[in-house]
Amino acid sequence: MKKILLIEDQVEYQDKLIRRYSSENCNIDIAESGMEAFYFLNKSEYNTVIVSNDLSDLDGLWIVQKLCKNKDCKVILTSLFNHKFLKKKADKIGVGFISKPINN
Repeated sequence: MKKILLIEDQVEYQDKLIRRYSSENCNIDIAESGMEAFYFLNKSEYNTVIVSNDLSDLDGLWIVQKLCKNKDCKVILTSLFNHKFLKKKADKIGVGFISKPINN
């Protein structure tokens, strides 16, 4: 079974992303802050990590850059703001990008 870590502090987007990936028979852990995400990442391995750039405590892009150096998993960055800039950054470091709002 695939394991996904969802790093998202907004319940609305947690629900939408859970619905999007639940059909793929995945086990999904939710971290509601960047600090909580590092706790999960230190205790478990994930196939995919989805990171909101709009977290209240840490910059999502910074988390993604740390993940790309230290983890062998698929990484997806999400954001409400500055889509073109962040999409370019995500492409440059080799991660996926999903614009919010997320529709299901």
